[in-house]
This record gives sequence, C-alpha cells and structure tokens, in this order.
Amino acid sequence: MDEDKEFFEKQRETQEQHEKHRTFFEEDEDFFKKFDTEKEETKGGDSGDPTFFMAQEMSREEVIKEVKKNGMFLQKVSGRYGDDIEVVSLAVENNAKAYAFASKRLQADEQTADTLKLEKQVKLKEAQSQQSVDPAILAVLQEEIETINRIHFQARQEKQRSQSYGQYISM
Repeated sequence: MDEDKEFFEKQRETQEQHEKHRTFFEEDEDFFKKFDTEKEETKGGDSGDPTFFMAQEMSREEVIKEVKKNGMFLQKVSGRYGDDIEVVSLAVENNAKAYAFASKRLQADEQTADTLKLEKQVKLKEAQSQQSVDPAILAVLQEEIETINRIHFQARQEKQRSQSYGQYISM
C-alpha cells in the first residue's frame, strides 16, 4: 500500500513539474512575440522607460554590475554595449533571453554563440551530475541553450538574407 502511495505521489509531483515547464515555455513564446514587436517599434531598446536615458549614461563598470544582477538590463544599454562581448556574456550568463539585445554581429557570430552555449552546457552537465537535482532546473538550463540557438539562428538567417539581397542589387 505504501509503495502505491509513493508511486502516486511521485506521479503527482511529475505532473506539477510538467505544468510548470509548460507555463515557462508559454511565457517564453510570449516574451519573444513582445520582444519582436517592441524591437520594431523602438529600433534600439528605448521603450519610453525613463531609466533608459539614465542607463545610456552609465559607465561600463556600472553596466557590468547591473547585467550581473539582471541580464535583461542589456536591453536598456544595447545601443551602447550590445556589441561588447564581455557585457553580453555576463548578461546572457544571468538570463539567456538577454542575447536578443546583443548586436546583430554578435548574434550571428558562430564563435560567440558557441561560447555562450558552452557556458550553459557546462552548468547543465554539473546539474545533471547531482543526484537530487530539481528537474525544473534542468529544463530551464536546456531552454536557455535553445534560446541562444534560436536567436543565433534567426540572426544568421537575417545576415544571409541581407547578403543575398546585396548580391542581387549589385548585379
């Protein structure tokens, strides 16, 4: 009887974890839809936020300190620091979605994407080696790797389209 109870309890916990993951992935899709809309409207991250202008005046050291705490802060300084590999790496280390605010050059760069993914993959391997790791942590790390892949793939496609268009124009 106790074995059945344990089994059903584990089943319930697993279902709860799957529900959390489903919610996480839905929120992620909503984020990228919103991001695409905002990026088109603002062309540089200024979403009317008054802190945007203050962020543009920050020193590099202050920006590094902020992106370590909140990777999404990169959105506010992307015009000035979006092409700074150290700032972008620290932002993505904190939150993989911040990669969306890196410069198109860094997004499309194979070596940058591989380095950022490698950092997340190392964390994933470390987490997997632990015996009592929460499956939600593994799912989040895997999703962060997929986020980096998705942003990199989109930027690479965009770069190829623009190069193809440039070749077409020069004909």
